[in-house]
This record gives sequence, structure tokens and C-alpha cells, in this order.
Amino acid sequence: RSDVFGKPLTGVAVLLDAGHVHDRACARRAAPAEKDVNLALTLAAKYRLEQLGATVQTIRTDDSFLSLEERNRAIVAGQPDFFIAVHHNSIDLSVDANLQTGTECYYFYPAGKALAQALVRNVTQATSRPDRGAQWGYYYVTRSTVCPAVLLEAGFMVNPSEYENVTSEPQLWAAGDAIARSVLECVPPG
Repeated sequence: RSDVFGKPLTGVAVLLDAGHVHDRACARRAAPAEKDVNLALTLAAKYRLEQLGATVQTIRTDDSFLSLEERNRAIVAGQPDFFIAVHHNSIDLSVDANLQTGTECYYFYPAGKALAQALVRNVTQATSRPDRGAQWGYYYVTRSTVCPAVLLEAGFMVNPSEYENVTSEPQLWAAGDAIARSVLECVPPG
């Protein structure tokens, strides 16, 4: 961590990826769509991380479509210290959406496990969503060897009550702050 007063993340680079644009896999609701909520949460996290001194890049700031390969190239080109793909969860249509709640985070390499655990713990505490755990997952964006890389599922947009929670402005700011605190936890004291 940096010795700069009030800016403990000075010198730390974070790459945030607001998942899904024009993607059939994203969680569906009338409005806002998952892509929009992902972007809102990404921007809230970016704001808070920058307040703490981090240098933050985002893969997208609008509805531009990027393939998984382009996202991976952004990780390689940016050489961040941390990569977080921000998503909201969905489920198969055969499952009762009303029973699905909570935050979970996926990592592939052991280097991402501590970040995934911190994200789940801090986001669940900040938002009062259930803790679904940090889990190993074979996702394209988590397989980067550049830095700890995780895919955060902040909540279930397909659950009507959780949808209200994940789309509320106070909850977006709380979750964004929790993401920043998670990164801070994963940076060793300097």
C-alpha cells in the first residue's frame, strides 16, 4: 500500500470489465438490463477506487461490444494489478428465480482466490445479500495469468426482490465501495 495520505492505492492499477453488451447470456429484465447495471456498478467502483488513489481502466464505458478475445487483449495490454469482471447473475428457466439470491465470485488461478473471497465478503456485508462464496470457475476472463482475475456476480437480477436491490442507487454505491475495499485488502502494506 502507498504511504500517500488518504490514497493507499496509489500505484495500483485496476482493470474493470462491465460485462455483457448485446449478449444473449445476460440476465433479462425490462429495464435496466444487466449490461446497464453492470456498467453502473463498474463506474461506482471506479470512482471509489480512484478516490483511494488507484489507476483504473474500464474495458467499456458505453454499449460498445467487445468479444472475449478483445477483453483478454485489454488485460494483456493494460497489465493491471487486478482484473474484475462485473456481472449480475442469472439462472436456468427451470429454476425458481424467487429462491435465487446472493453474491458469488469466480477465480481460475489461485492468485485470484483471495480477491474473490474479499469481494464476496465485502459485497455481501455492504448490501445484505447472501454469501454464495468464492468458487473456482473456468471462465475465459478469469484465466488471465497477467494478474489476479475474477468474475463477480453481484446479485440475481432475475429475482424480483433482488432486482430492486441491485438496481437501487444506494446499493450500487455500497457495492462499488465494497469492491474498492476488497482491492485494498488484497494489496499488502508497503
